[in-house]
Amino acid sequence: MTKGSTLIELIVYLALFSVIMGGAVISVYSMAETSGSNETKVMMLAEGLFLQAKIQWALSNVDVVYAPATSSTCTTECLLSIKKQNPDGRLVVLTHEGSNMVISHDGGEKKILNNSSTIVSSVSIINTDEGDGKNSIVINFNLSMKDPRGAQISSSFSVVEYVY
Repeated sequence: MTKGSTLIELIVYLALFSVIMGGAVISVYSMAETSGSNETKVMMLAEGLFLQAKIQWALSNVDVVYAPATSSTCTTECLLSIKKQNPDGRLVVLTHEGSNMVISHDGGEKKILNNSSTIVSSVSIINTDEGDGKNSIVINFNLSMKDPRGAQISSSFSVVEYVY
């Protein structure tokens, strides 16, 4: 009697091998898709933190807040107009134009702060009188991007700064 495997055993082994390889392919594909979505989330977070830092810079050393007026809220066509306390007393204007956050200095060239794949929306600026000559300025905004699969990912950001 010779030892060997039968055709039935060979077919069973091939079927098990196919199931294992199919599972591996599905796992690798799933990890690759998740990776693209995670990259988009990290890019959006970095973009949001950059915009928050620019807004905080604009609100540091403020001398005068021209717009929005004290005790008011802006939710459409938002504009933040301030004069800084630096030696040249520059006028800084932050605006929400279309899907972009824009900055300009002394009425000069407008510069878009966000990248082209990021959409800025739902911008609100609140200027509140806190008493004793203090104001708080709260700026809220949403960012959204599309991941490689085309799914929309969005996140909300907020900046609170106290102006004396």
